[in-house]
Amino acid sequence: MPEWFLPIGITVASLATIIASQALITGCFTLVNEAMKLRLWPNLKVIYPTTHQGQMYIPGINWFLCAGCITVVMLFQESSNMEARLWIGHHN
Repeated sequence: MPEWFLPIGITVASLATIIASQALITGCFTLVNEAMKLRLWPNLKVIYPTTHQGQMYIPGINWFLCAGCITVVMLFQESSNMEARLWIGHHN
């Protein structure tokens, strides 16, 4: 990325990260809530922070996602360790 474009690139990447994380959290909460209704998942505490339909918070799942995020960060240490590497004809 050219140096002049770096601030724009960082801003766009940060916004994309925020949107993706919110989508992941919302999706997890929705899937677990539906699984609990179908009795495919043990009942967990569900908090409805507003009267707006569809908004929910499941503390147990939130802590699970937090632990998963911390585990991934500790496991990979650097973002370059998450890159896919294709080794054709080389076996180490």
